[in-house]
Amino acid sequence: MGIGEWFDMDKTDKRQRGSVYMNICYQIIDDIVKNKYSVGDLIPTQNELAEKFQVSRTTIREAIKELIRRNILKAVKGKGTFVVAKPGELARNSHTEGFSGAQFRNIGREVHSKVILLEEIPADKKLSNKLVVPEKSSITHIRRIRYVDLIPLCVDDAYLVTKYLGGIDFLKEDLETGSLYKILEEKVGIYFRYVEEKYRAVACSKEFAAYLGISANEPVLEIEMISCDEFGKPVEYCENYERSDLFYTVVQFRKTAQKKIKKNIYDKILGAFLGAASGDALGALEKEGALDMEQAGQYIEAFAESEQMDDEGDSRLKKGSVTEAFSLAYFLALEMVKWSGGVSEDGVRNVFLKWAEYLNYLEFSDEEIQNIVRAWKSDVREQEVRITESSNRAAMMIFPIGLANEGNCLKAIQEAVNFTLHICSSGSSAAAAAAVAAAVAKAMESEAGMTDVLEAGVRGSAEGYRISLENGAAAGGASVEKRIRLAIEIGHKGNSPEEVMEELRDLIGTGYTATESIPCAFGILAACDDDLIRAIKMGISIGNETNIITSVIGAIAGCLYGSKKIPREWLDRINLVNNFDLDWITRNVSAEYYEIER
Repeated sequence: MGIGEWFDMDKTDKRQRGSVYMNICYQIIDDIVKNKYSVGDLIPTQNELAEKFQVSRTTIREAIKELIRRNILKAVKGKGTFVVAKPGELARNSHTEGFSGAQFRNIGREVHSKVILLEEIPADKKLSNKLVVPEKSSITHIRRIRYVDLIPLCVDDAYLVTKYLGGIDFLKEDLETGSLYKILEEKVGIYFRYVEEKYRAVACSKEFAAYLGISANEPVLEIEMISCDEFGKPVEYCENYERSDLFYTVVQFRKTAQKKIKKNIYDKILGAFLGAASGDALGALEKEGALDMEQAGQYIEAFAESEQMDDEGDSRLKKGSVTEAFSLAYFLALEMVKWSGGVSEDGVRNVFLKWAEYLNYLEFSDEEIQNIVRAWKSDVREQEVRITESSNRAAMMIFPIGLANEGNCLKAIQEAVNFTLHICSSGSSAAAAAAVAAAVAKAMESEAGMTDVLEAGVRGSAEGYRISLENGAAAGGASVEKRIRLAIEIGHKGNSPEEVMEELRDLIGTGYTATESIPCAFGILAACDDDLIRAIKMGISIGNETNIITSVIGAIAGCLYGSKKIPREWLDRINLVNNFDLDWITRNVSAEYYEIER
């Protein structure tokens, strides 16, 4: 059935006529896209087209005039009408490596933008839901027209959460030829991990039609995008309206090729992340009283829910939720892949300030961590930021430094001490952190065993303490090295788990200080050798600082034995509940430090 049969052309009004000639426009465009007509070809005469589409020559003439206006056809007097341009192809990839928006495949064609609106607005209900911020939060709105060879391609409405932008003055930034995502990356360290896109065809509004040089109600492709950072936090919501006459969109889905990687290295790194996260999540369920091993087994099987208390009342901690013990380590790993010169004050500061943007962690963290964040937010001098007490806070999050130093225990120790002294002036804290980092660095070796790892922890604590004192750390307190040695002796006695735990509680302690909880973790590792699940059961059974003890156990043993020792469903649970992607962070650490392709 021809188009003319749908309408009585003598009775149609101008609006109906308009819809008919535009349909013909799109049919001719479709023929060009499908290579029925190539650039330089002569299209059929008006009479031939009128016959083909069963419409009048007047309607055909209007369609051709529209295509000439859009620079697709050109009329040459005495010769006919020729194709002078083929609609451009927009290649849109379904992966996010190096994500900076849709990738335009227009070889040899100039692409630029024009900013037509830059403002701050309060979040309405829609933006509040899309960006997961309270209503009336400040939102930076940037509207741009995107051009290809001076032809308007699309209107791009971007809405960004202002508080994440670090005070960027976009009036001074190049938003016309530069990349918005590159600006965010370089100015405030926002790296986008993934984007959610939704596509649908809509009728173009009169306002946007004027921007694009098309008719109102003409079909355009609407693309809604939510772009999230490395931790899954929505930073940008965008509405993009692409014209469909001169350009067409190709969505490419690419299956990631199997990489020839050092699988042992990758599995060890993933094992450390998964072990530490699982240990933290399980240990957080029972931080006060001790459990027996049967109860611990039930916790592991069920990943049971627990409640946390705050000043506002009860707050449900979902099974699988991690605390600051692992979340800070995760952010340390995120920062490490950006470091070029090793540990620095700015790097350490960024770990805490980036982490603090996620209020669900900050609100439930202890006062010590909150003090660090408040001090650095206020630009307080480094000395005032430091923790003076011998705490386990550096040791609980330090394992990624060990992951980056396979077999190089000395470098891991030096970097662990350097990191610790930016937040804590205690030599004992530095010794504990160095013990964990050295143990993980040794565990990264393919031929290492538990005995090697435990000995690395002992030597790491001694060397870390010495280096910290040389760099101004405060001396005093019990010896971390001697307590780790004693804890290992207790673990090696061959007693039952209950007897080992009782002796560790009595002689070592399970408390907040670096001289108790960290040596205790080494004692449990010694008692369990290659039985990682048993070690985790003991960690969550022993009481007090259970999440930190069990997280350290999980990091060291998970690295030594790899992720295959840990139930796969734990990985799924941790990723789902915490909006993590532990495979993603593993790939990035592997690529940065071991040249394993992402």
